[in-house]
Amino acid sequence: MAAGDITVGIQYSVSATPTEEITLADDVNTLKSVHSKIDKTIGGGKFLDCGSGTPGTVADNVSHGLHDCIAAGSTFDTATGTTNDKINVVVCKIVENIGSVSDDTNCDCEIALGGTNYEIKLVGVGDSCLLPTPDVDGSSAKIRSTSTYESRVDFLVGGDES
Repeated sequence: MAAGDITVGIQYSVSATPTEEITLADDVNTLKSVHSKIDKTIGGGKFLDCGSGTPGTVADNVSHGLHDCIAAGSTFDTATGTTNDKINVVVCKIVENIGSVSDDTNCDCEIALGGTNYEIKLVGVGDSCLLPTPDVDGSSAKIRSTSTYESRVDFLVGGDES
């Protein structure tokens, strides 16, 4: 790389801890802790190189959108407002319930990486996912909510067009 050149990418991390909740002797209070039999948290992270970029401009090959998920659905390209031919990672988080049911647990987001099967489903404000995707085309991948459980999602995709 020459002086002034930049590499564009996404730094991501994940962590998961199995827990158990125990009811205390008073039969009212509970205690949540790391699961006593598993006693392990699994986590990791990585930098996904998404190619080169131009300083001071919109990131090449990385797109972000705050998107309203509705029952009709839309493509990843529509959700981010850009064209992405080779998406290699998708990060999605429900940030708000915009449906007719006002409870924050009653909203969802479904993701189809191609075709008509919606393989991923997020439920409730705060639910999120990180999906490594093998060169998914943003014009065929879809995102939607079910009819009464519409949501607003924060949506990030990245890929290397090289």
